[in-house]
Amino acid sequence: MIIQLRNISAGEEGEKFTFPIHINEVGISFALQPQGWLEAKRINGAYKLTVSAKGILQGVCARCNKPVEQACAASQTYIVKEEDLTLSDTEDTEDQLPMHLGALDAHELARQELLLQVPGVMYCPEGCSGLCPVCGTKKENGCNCETQTGDARWQVLKTLLTDEDKI
Repeated sequence: MIIQLRNISAGEEGEKFTFPIHINEVGISFALQPQGWLEAKRINGAYKLTVSAKGILQGVCARCNKPVEQACAASQTYIVKEEDLTLSDTEDTEDQLPMHLGALDAHELARQELLLQVPGVMYCPEGCSGLCPVCGTKKENGCNCETQTGDARWQVLKTLLTDEDKI
């Protein structure tokens, strides 16, 4: 959604825009299409832009491989000076907003903010004990495997500990 900032009227009310966000990155999946919001206000020769986005991520738990959904939300505020509206995208700007000659790409801005909030791994809610490293079944289902506590080749080093140091 392209928004011409010069068309934003001055005042405290500003203008509000709502739009869907399209995410095409590999490995990122949303249960429903994420939504974006932009609130733009013109104040004293500058523009205050508040961009927000939210969606429900889908993935698998990194501990137990069970499907999981997790809320993902982002919100950021930017201030754009009036003189920055005349810059083309070939000129160097400090904030690097997706903007060209006063036209702001609100979709791209919200998409970037939302992608920054996507976690590297997802987990089940608290209480997930994960998978057994020996047999691969879920620990919560009552796995009876014995797990080793360390490499047997290093056991000789435990003889060097005094009685006070032993764990």
